[in-house]
Amino acid sequence: MNHDEFREKLLASFPGLQQYTHRFTSSNDDADDLLQETLLKALCKCDYYKCDTNFNGWLYMIMHNTFVNKSRKENHCSAIEIEHREHINNRIYIDCGH
Repeated sequence: MNHDEFREKLLASFPGLQQYTHRFTSSNDDADDLLQETLLKALCKCDYYKCDTNFNGWLYMIMHNTFVNKSRKENHCSAIEIEHREHINNRIYIDCGH
C-alpha cells in the first residue's frame, strides 16, 4: 500500500476513530488529544501496517495502547507526587519538632 492509499484509508477511518475515543474518556479535549496522538502514531508507523490485516482494528489497537500507556504514566507520576509530598510533610514535622 502506498502512502496515498494509506492516507485515504486513514481519512475514511476518522469518524469511527473519533467516536471510539469516547470509550476511553468523556472529556472532549482528552478525546481530541487521544485522536491526534493515534493519527500521528499511525502516520509514523505506516510502514508497519500489513495490507492483509484489518486497518480499523490496527488503528483501534494503536488508540487503545496509547490510552493505556498514557494512563500508566499519569498514575506513576501521581504516585511519585504523593510519595514526595509525604516525604516533605514528614520532614517538616521532624523539623518542627526540634
